[in-house]
Amino acid sequence: QLAALSAVHTELQTCHAEASAALKVSAARIADLSAEVAQQKALLDVKASTVQQLQDNVVDLNTRIKAGTEALRLAGAKRNAAEALMAEMQKTVAAQRAKLADLDALKATVSALRAEAAVQATRLGAAEAARASALADREWWTCARLSLSSDLNEMLEGAAGAVSQLERLGEEARGQLEELQAQMS
Repeated sequence: QLAALSAVHTELQTCHAEASAALKVSAARIADLSAEVAQQKALLDVKASTVQQLQDNVVDLNTRIKAGTEALRLAGAKRNAAEALMAEMQKTVAAQRAKLADLDALKATVSALRAEAAVQATRLGAAEAARASALADREWWTCARLSLSSDLNEMLEGAAGAVSQLERLGEEARGQLEELQAQMS
């Protein structure tokens, strides 16, 4: 019986030695796995940091895109306002040019009136000379001459008024055109 116990004891020692060796191998494997887990965790931490940095970059990029979009919108609004102002200025310039054309037509009318006044003055002079020789009555001649002179003076005053108005309108139009040209420069 002692031999059987000794055999069991030897077998138990062998099992214990094998279990101790297996335990050492397991402990070494656990240590290796722990090191691998720590390494993987470090890699994950680096990746998480990289992902966070990328997310921060995306947020920053989105902010810059929004700012750029707003700047583009404001620039477009300013461009539209400038185009509207330019169109309005072009209308004003066209209106001023139309006024200048009207003034040129008025000048032509005044010139025609002056020419007509000169013709009438010549006719009046000729008529006055003819009447002077035809009329013996000095009183009648004086009345007729005064009447003709009055008519001529009225006509000349009307022409002078038209010329004065034309010159005033011409100065106003030139002033407005110079202002517009200065604004467009």
